[in-house]
Amino acid sequence: MQFFQNTLPWVANPFWDYYDRDPWRISGYIQDKMDFEGLVARIGLRFDYFDAQTSTYLNPENLLDNELVSSEPQYQISPRLGFSLPVTDRMKLRFNYGQYFQLPALLNMYTSTDTQVVRVLISRGNAILGNVLIEPERTVLYELGIENQISEEVVFGFTAYFKDIFDLNQVREVIAIPYSYYQYQNVDYGNVKGFEFNLQKRMSNMWALGLSYTLQFAKGTAPSAFQWYLDHYYYNVPPPVIDYWLDFDERHILNANVDFELPADFFLIPLQDFNNSFVFSYHSGTPYTPRDLRGNRLGDDNSARLSGYMNVDWNFSRRLKIGPANLVFRGMILNLLNTEQIVEVHETTGHPTDHGDPEPSLDQFGFTSIASGRYSPQSDFNHDGLVDPREAKESYIDAQRDYYFDARNYLPGFRARFGVGLMF
Repeated sequence: MQFFQNTLPWVANPFWDYYDRDPWRISGYIQDKMDFEGLVARIGLRFDYFDAQTSTYLNPENLLDNELVSSEPQYQISPRLGFSLPVTDRMKLRFNYGQYFQLPALLNMYTSTDTQVVRVLISRGNAILGNVLIEPERTVLYELGIENQISEEVVFGFTAYFKDIFDLNQVREVIAIPYSYYQYQNVDYGNVKGFEFNLQKRMSNMWALGLSYTLQFAKGTAPSAFQWYLDHYYYNVPPPVIDYWLDFDERHILNANVDFELPADFFLIPLQDFNNSFVFSYHSGTPYTPRDLRGNRLGDDNSARLSGYMNVDWNFSRRLKIGPANLVFRGMILNLLNTEQIVEVHETTGHPTDHGDPEPSLDQFGFTSIASGRYSPQSDFNHDGLVDPREAKESYIDAQRDYYFDARNYLPGFRARFGVGLMF
């Protein structure tokens, strides 16, 4: 994990951000399956170990009289327990319980001073301040389900689940003299609950089908790691003391796949040994916080929601027998229909590219001749050596639109990948 950033001269307050770390993560598990009359039990234990290999100052506000401490390795032993109870020869009930050890983003652990993106501990002069030592997050899962074999080829299932999530990251203020500062801390809680329907048809008569629908509700004491900091430091408003929809909350998720496998003796020779898989997905959109142009909230945190989007992928392969070997041609078409998939928006408009800044009036712009140091050939559309107010306004709007455009607000569009392999 390596990073170096010096934001001078764009930021007047001189600071830099640097780390070069080699974290260790070790995991392992043991599991046993026990069959009893009318009951199948799975019992397991998972061991997770993580050493961030980093350090922090105990008192970042006073570096001259301070103590640098190293991070302590974190580990957890997580039990897993599952029961399956056959009801009939075609139906079974199941229950699962498990504890999970989750690492936060490693960037949050190592970033020391970055006021531009608020992973933030305020620096003094050229000093470098270590970040708080963040502990892993913990999740406890409860799951109850039923599976029913409708026919020899079709299986239907229903699963209800509940997750308790502890020690979520949050940036909080640390009161200190002469200056307070902000640190990541493990202080937030979340819970996720929902259910899932699924229907599976195994491959027969050259086709197979899979269909699943998930309804999910994810709430917590803060919608994102920076929310408390943004409300307190940037907008100077007290954060509401309610549960919020978490950033990853997504109400409806639909996934489906249709597979076709054409045999070697298929009547159309070009399609012999030709396999296809179409994967369809629909996502209803994640939440965001609506704000006005001054940054003030126009509702509760994460009270607005992005529009949903759909996606279709196509995977295919064609085998061609050559002597004792098979030549396999493979293809993967991602976002087959090239649909627009929005994952981030401007909070002022709910649009991925329109920030909402009002269009300036024409009288705000003047004339700029070619003799002026402010003259720009890109703004002189008719190339007469003079940028008039109309050209200046149009150039300003184009620059503003380009400034607010961020391709990361969209998932990638149509992509095609092809490959060839040899099978013996």
